[in-house]
Amino acid sequence: MKNPSSLPDLSALKKSTDLLAVVQSRGVKLKRQGADFVGLCPFHEEKTPSFHVTPSKNLFHCFGCGAAGSVIDFVMRKYGLGKREAGLKLCAQIPGVRRVEEPAASSAVHRAETSAIFAALVTHYHETLFSADRRGLDYLKSRGLGDLEMLKHFQVGFVNGGGRKLLSAAQVQAAKAIGLVNAEGNEKFYLRVVVPIFDEHGQPVGLYGRAIEPVERRASSVEHGGAIHHLYLAGEHRAVWNGAAAAVYPDELILTESLFDGLAIWRARKKNVIASYGAGGWTPQHAALMEKHSVRKLVIAYDQDEAGDKGVRELANDLKTVAAHRLKWPEKIKDACDYFQYTRELDFKGTPETFSSLLAVAPRIGAPRAASARLSLVEKTDEAALFQNGAIAYRVRGLSSNGSLRLVLTAKKGETQHTDHFDLYASKARKMFAALCAERLGVEAVKVEEDLLALVERLEEMKEENAVPAAVMKPAMSESEKEEALALLRSPNLLQRIATDLELAGYVGETRNKELAYLIATSRKLPKPLSGIFRSQSGAGKTFLMECVADLMPPEDVHYFSRLTPQALYYLAASGFFVGSPNI
Repeated sequence: MKNPSSLPDLSALKKSTDLLAVVQSRGVKLKRQGADFVGLCPFHEEKTPSFHVTPSKNLFHCFGCGAAGSVIDFVMRKYGLGKREAGLKLCAQIPGVRRVEEPAASSAVHRAETSAIFAALVTHYHETLFSADRRGLDYLKSRGLGDLEMLKHFQVGFVNGGGRKLLSAAQVQAAKAIGLVNAEGNEKFYLRVVVPIFDEHGQPVGLYGRAIEPVERRASSVEHGGAIHHLYLAGEHRAVWNGAAAAVYPDELILTESLFDGLAIWRARKKNVIASYGAGGWTPQHAALMEKHSVRKLVIAYDQDEAGDKGVRELANDLKTVAAHRLKWPEKIKDACDYFQYTRELDFKGTPETFSSLLAVAPRIGAPRAASARLSLVEKTDEAALFQNGAIAYRVRGLSSNGSLRLVLTAKKGETQHTDHFDLYASKARKMFAALCAERLGVEAVKVEEDLLALVERLEEMKEENAVPAAVMKPAMSESEKEEALALLRSPNLLQRIATDLELAGYVGETRNKELAYLIATSRKLPKPLSGIFRSQSGAGKTFLMECVADLMPPEDVHYFSRLTPQALYYLAASGFFVGSPNI
């Protein structure tokens, strides 16, 4: 572990230093533009302002040269300094900002110092888990929790006493204030696997420890954590473990009684899991999380014992705006950790698939609540519609008016997005979109696919609402409209104008194919209509060409079929333009 006093507290500097003030003090003139301040970039010559400062994020970005980052990055680039030198320069020039080893001028600076020590110890514990001392990792493997991706994701660690030796006398006092070191100067979580709990800014604010030895063997170790098997950081709980899941999975969250049970479920590919602080450990932070992200369903997967049953009953009565369900473990299975480990007595080991089945049949408990929409329409214009479900927004563009749901769909979460052009009715296309979107946005594919199915229903409802009544589908033309239509028909470059209109409809290029397709469509008025077969490799745009041509035909003359037999065409009167399989 690096000694925190050897460097300026860069993390605290990034948060506490006003980047906008620093940039302006360096002679950069900025003007407000929406949520940003914009000016000429100090790092390259330019005439049009492209340098942006975003005060809400305390970050800068130049769209001209690509320079970007925090206040530390700005000073490094401005003066050609390293991180340490940039931090020292800020400490020296900005009132109220001090290096860690200097006496704290305020409680805010003291909090920044203790946070830096807390973060450094969490990092040290995590590194210790994968060191030559294998006790912590071996214990986790014995509990079925040895997945490396999971352990690194949650920065799980092991305390073997080495962290205390790396602290100075002043830092030991700070660690005592946090609760990581006891009054005797020993590490309180000694010989425990520890799981840190982070706040929404990614800073550790809590710690859970599980003893790797039986309680009776630890009874004499009172100077460390005592004979307590489950140990939390002293004081009030300040965050929810894996709380970020609520923003991604507001449709359904799983709640466990302990963090280890939460880890077991997360390892089973259910990342929509959070944890209580014991059977009675539902906190105001949990309730605030539910309200902030409008969580609609909470599946409570507490231990199957008396304490767990009591905790579920009390919690279900408090959940007024969330649908509460109780997950029932199989007989003789106590909790999630037991479920996913082999039980010789039962000759059973749970799998992600069997766990999904338990979730699906978890009964509803507690008071009923008012139903809420899964997918809500946020904004609608003539060009697009925006839907929202939790942290994911879906923008629909290019929706065809011909009865299909072929569209351009963009799924966005934060600053990351995925866009594709496909038919929402096609199951294979939905699965492909969901898989690619899930990989890019870091969510579960099943959630995206459920949203797409809900989107089908919402778009069908919108189409029905906007449908033109049959009685007015074929309006009468005025005299001026007839004259305008006749003038168009007599135009010597009529086909060229039609090809141009098809480009406006979205089909660019292949002028001859477009003109031919249009002539085939209009030949429906002839005694012997023309017919055509469109052949090309898959995905070349055959269906899209027909859809664009169909958009230029009177709606009452267009019929859509996914498949037609020769007999159907033989007996059907040639009174319309038929759009279906590209091979018809």
